[in-house]
Amino acid sequence: MSGNAHDRMIELLDEAGQAYFNTMKTGLKVQEDVTSWWTDQVTSVNGSADWTKKLKVVLTQAISQWQDNTEKSLKQMEKNTQQSIDLLNKAFEVGQADSIEAAQKKLNELWETSLDAMRSNVQSTLKANAQVAKAWMELAAKQTEEATAAAE
Repeated sequence: MSGNAHDRMIELLDEAGQAYFNTMKTGLKVQEDVTSWWTDQVTSVNGSADWTKKLKVVLTQAISQWQDNTEKSLKQMEKNTQQSIDLLNKAFEVGQADSIEAAQKKLNELWETSLDAMRSNVQSTLKANAQVAKAWMELAAKQTEEATAAAE
């Protein structure tokens, strides 16, 4: 692949990655808007002032945690998109090598970069899942404590 065609391919892949990322951002914004709308609907239900206040607190905490997780997810998606583009670039470089030794070296670099990307993705996914589980457990524990206190 000529240098010009290679550069154009990378440019197209970068544009595709940005389009994907922007689409994901828009989708998450729509989800956030829907969640806010439902929150407004639930909190406008006629109920006791104490119940409404507690519900608002719980929903505010849950939405705050959700927004934080969403921002982290977007950052991870952007990082993953860039890693994928870099990997494709390295794959193209393997095909452009002038010798078998150079191709083998580029292929080794590609494999190492691929494994690093996979390791990073697994670690960030585990970390995100642990944070979500922790947040829900804290929320459940707090609600249990409040329910116990109210029953006494």
